[in-house]
Amino acid sequence: MNSTTDELMSLVADHTIATALWGCLKSDAIRWLYSEVPMLDNQRPIDPLTSSEGTQRVKWILVSSPWW
Repeated sequence: MNSTTDELMSLVADHTIATALWGCLKSDAIRWLYSEVPMLDNQRPIDPLTSSEGTQRVKWILVSSPWW
C-alpha cells in the first residue's frame, strides 16, 4: 500500500478494477482514470464507474486491451 493505491481504493469502489489498474499502470493509474479513453467514446473512465453497466464496460476494457 502506498499513497497511489490508497487514492485508487478511495476512487474506485470495485476492488478488481482498482487492482487491475494498479497492476497495469502503477503510478499512472489515477491519471488514466481522468483521461479521455477512445474505447469509452472519449469519456473518462472515472465517470462510468458510477453505474454497474459503466463499471462492467471499464472492466472489459481493462481485461481486453492488448496495450498493457
